[in-house]
Amino acid sequence: MEPRFTQKTVKFGGGKIMVWRYIQYGGVRGICRVEGNINSLKYQEILATSYIPNHKKGQILQQDGAPSHTSISTSKFLKAKKIKMLQDWPAQSPDVNIIEHMWGRMKEEAWKTKPKNIDELWKACKTIFFAIPDDFINKLYESLPNRMDAVLQAHGSHTRYYIWISQHHYLIC
Repeated sequence: MEPRFTQKTVKFGGGKIMVWRYIQYGGVRGICRVEGNINSLKYQEILATSYIPNHKKGQILQQDGAPSHTSISTSKFLKAKKIKMLQDWPAQSPDVNIIEHMWGRMKEEAWKTKPKNIDELWKACKTIFFAIPDDFINKLYESLPNRMDAVLQAHGSHTRYYIWISQHHYLIC
């Protein structure tokens, strides 16, 4: 296999952490550490404490197809909070899910800190996530029309946006 098409995966020896995060144009963002697995109720709690306080009227929430995101319970919760959602968005597709590029950059930089335990890993992830320049986030949003065109031209197959993230994505947690 050619190295440019392989994904380097490094397991964190001391355990793992689950992280939920969001970004908005203009640099508004949030990140939280999640204990255990995310079910619908835990996801709604995360939204209530981390996302909804920063939600502005007219914004549309884009989520992937995770069961906790698409459950009837979560749909009712978001409707009650008057949060509009983008429906039928592809899950974990770095071609069009721009947060995957933030995720990849955060992981790559966190790995460089050589965390010795889970708490150091979390601290590095959080610090790096908020240190990523707002301009980087804005450029990701501004690239969406080109990303959509590229996916259409590739007939739904991978695009150059996918290859970039694949080459720079290090799994550390």
